[in-house]
Amino acid sequence: RRQRQMCIRDRCDLKTISIGTKLDFKLESKNANDSKAVILLINGTTIGYMKQFHSNSIHKAVKSKIKPSILIKKIIDNEKTKKVFIEISF
Repeated sequence: RRQRQMCIRDRCDLKTISIGTKLDFKLESKNANDSKAVILLINGTTIGYMKQFHSNSIHKAVKSKIKPSILIKKIIDNEKTKKVFIEISF
């Protein structure tokens, strides 16, 4: 298990998500900025992108027919910062 940080869209209200929530993901290979982009979703709604540094491992896992499990482990939501830490299990 690995704990990773993800980027959150400004429009995502962090008060609507909670620790332990399982996230779905979608590879975004045609992303103009990053061909290894990974979108993170809850109930089909995009909440953010996995950081570029970590998204490569998701792409490798999917290519190897492994489906990672992603859970929210920690949420920081204050005036200065919005961060969500996730745990990825392969």
